[in-house]
Amino acid sequence: MAHGNYFSAMHMHSLLISAVLLAFTAGCKNKQHVAGTTNKPAPEAPAPAAVEPAPEPATGQAGETKDDSLYFSLERTPCFGSCPTYKVTVYKDGSATYFGRRFAAREGHFTGHVDAALMAQLAEAATKHGFYGMDAKYDKPVTDLPSVIIRVNAGQGNKQVIGRVGAPQGFKDLTKEAEKLLDGVSWTKVEEEEK
Repeated sequence: MAHGNYFSAMHMHSLLISAVLLAFTAGCKNKQHVAGTTNKPAPEAPAPAAVEPAPEPATGQAGETKDDSLYFSLERTPCFGSCPTYKVTVYKDGSATYFGRRFAAREGHFTGHVDAALMAQLAEAATKHGFYGMDAKYDKPVTDLPSVIIRVNAGQGNKQVIGRVGAPQGFKDLTKEAEKLLDGVSWTKVEEEEK
């Protein structure tokens, strides 16, 4: 009887091992099937919807875009301290805009008009201080310093220079002279609409 129990136990043990092997091989076949399906190319994504064209830019004289009609701009960017932050833009037709932000002499949106004589002085100052021969950017990895960005589109072409660290003296002198010239413009505050 003890002998029979031994054989019954062995038989049960063999059946158990067989069942485990069957389950294991069935699992492997399923994994191979799944793995095989992942090697198939993914279905193509639907084509993106058509992108609507950007609205036409504002135009100036003779069909120029407002950006093309830019004559002179000077911008001071912010810093962590009390650096004046503003942008003044003069267009070829003499119209001008001023956007004063933090610590600027005037804050808000202003419009003005620059006469032909002042526009000529701005162009002459750019030439006199060597603006057209300057690099496009003067910068180094130093934190918390504002930039001055000057763009001139007069006489010798359209050029922009960003001065933050290491700008030549001519750039600094042009900045001071342009600010002094533009300080005399009569600016009118643009009233913002209530939301």
